[in-house]
This record gives sequence, C-alpha cells and structure tokens, in this order.
Amino acid sequence: IAAHFLAISLGFPYAMAGSQRDLMDEFIERNAAPCPLVECTTAVANFLTWDEVGGHYAVLQSGVAGLLNILDTNTNFHGSMLKNDLTRIFNTTIHPEFSITGPYLRELCCQFAHSNNARRCAAFASFERHAEICISAFWQGINTLSPLDKRDFKYFDIHIGDDDPAEFYHVQATERLVKKLGAHHPDEFLDAFETT
Repeated sequence: IAAHFLAISLGFPYAMAGSQRDLMDEFIERNAAPCPLVECTTAVANFLTWDEVGGHYAVLQSGVAGLLNILDTNTNFHGSMLKNDLTRIFNTTIHPEFSITGPYLRELCCQFAHSNNARRCAAFASFERHAEICISAFWQGINTLSPLDKRDFKYFDIHIGDDDPAEFYHVQATERLVKKLGAHHPDEFLDAFETT
C-alpha cells in the first residue's frame, strides 16, 4: 500500500501540470482566449502543483526568500517528504510502485485536461476529496500498527496535521470550482462527478 501511495504522491504534480498542455492546444486551435472556467481550473491546477512541488511550503517557511529553496526537491517536494516519512516509519526505503497507479495517473491527466468544463471540474473535486480520505485512512492504518505522532512526520503533518493542514485548502479550492461551475451546469457536473 505504501509503495502505491508513494507513486500517486510522486506522480500527481506531473499529472496536474501535464494537463495544461491539452487545454492550451485547444484554445490555440480555436485561435481564441481560454474561457473563464478554463482559467479557473488552471488557477487551481497551478496552485495544487505549486503546493505539491513544495513551493508553497518553502515560502511559508522562509518568506519570499524561500523561493530560492525550491530546487531542494528532496526536502520540499511532497512526494519526497512522504518517501522520507515512510523510510522512518517502516525502517526501510519504500520504492514507488506504478503498476496500478501509472494508468491511474495517466487517466487523471486526461480528465484534468478534459475540454468539457464539468468533467474537468469533477476530476479535480473527486481527486482531492479522494486524496483527503486516502491520506487520513493511510495514516490511521499506520497509527494502528504503531502509535505515532503526526507532528513528527512532515508529509502527514502538512497534509492532515492539527495545525492548519494543507489538504483542507486543496479540497476547499476544488469545492469553490464546483460552486463556480455549478451556477452554470449543475446537472452536467453531478453526472460527471458520479462517473469520475
């Protein structure tokens, strides 16, 4: 489970960033500016990517000067934080396993880039809600095996810790997308969300 979970964490920012290419190609083909809903999902996608690669954390830790630390990927990338935490928890190096998560990440990238606003928004919302549930359940499972303090593990503390966890904002950002889209196409969104 840890190896598959690590694979999702390592791959997610690439899936999110990669989705931007198809959206760009579409408005170039139309020879027109992207619509406001594409701009909204792009804003959220770039926030999520920036957060997952450690940019937000680096700035929180050191202010604007923290931008100079973004190349410290071994400590700032959330996937690296998770890998380091898992090594400490299991007392061995955990390697990512992409056999199941690889196809999942590729499909996520396609859904994040979907030309249909409702489907794209549903992919964002369902992934982030699912991520929150999975991270919490994974931590609870680890904690059942061996009681540990989340504050001692950077990845888990940042995402689901008691002091202003990041996953809350990930979910909130995607829920605001849902509200923005819902004003235009609520039924279309619900259909897409149920099948995503």
